[in-house]
Amino acid sequence: DEEDMSPEPRPQGSVGVAPRPYTHVGQVIDDRAVWTAFQPIVRLDTRDVVGYEALSRGPAGTPWQDPIAMFAAARAIGRAGELDWICRAHAHRAATAAGLHPDLSLFVNVEPSTLREPCPPDLLPAFTRTHERVIMEFTERDLAGDPAALLMAAADHRAAGHGLALDDVGAEPASLALMPFVHPDVVKLDMRLLHRPDLAQTAQVVNAVV
Repeated sequence: DEEDMSPEPRPQGSVGVAPRPYTHVGQVIDDRAVWTAFQPIVRLDTRDVVGYEALSRGPAGTPWQDPIAMFAAARAIGRAGELDWICRAHAHRAATAAGLHPDLSLFVNVEPSTLREPCPPDLLPAFTRTHERVIMEFTERDLAGDPAALLMAAADHRAAGHGLALDDVGAEPASLALMPFVHPDVVKLDMRLLHRPDLAQTAQVVNAVV
């Protein structure tokens, strides 16, 4: 939910929230006041759109519009897990509202540090009818913090018919050891590696992925 901070317009199908003076992240969480933008995922050889990544944002015009700031504030009050479920629920609802084609994959971010948090009951209906091709995307941050929870969550998502993706791979080289156990369907390299393909670290990470 946090990793992509590039500015983007709100595309058709995003779920919006009317502006109001949110002064505390707890209010955002209580009101479930997030909205979802969609970033296209494109095949480089054909330029075809093959999926969309759901990106969560807080209320416009507030400090919580920045997802990194929003999650940092939620962690500070012990509610990051609840916020993560809210963002995931809104992603599914927004994809349904936008009429996302079933042949396109929907990438939904999951915070590794919140995997043991149960889904709030009011959000459960959002997951009863989900998009056919869902890819649960784990950022590499904190992957090694709770390997048991990660592997358990990966097995649960596989059982539900979801694909798995690892994002920002190479940002934390120690977490590469978990890749054979997660066995992701999609690997997204950390952008810093793509900017410096000449570095030995880049070659090491890419070889590990291969």
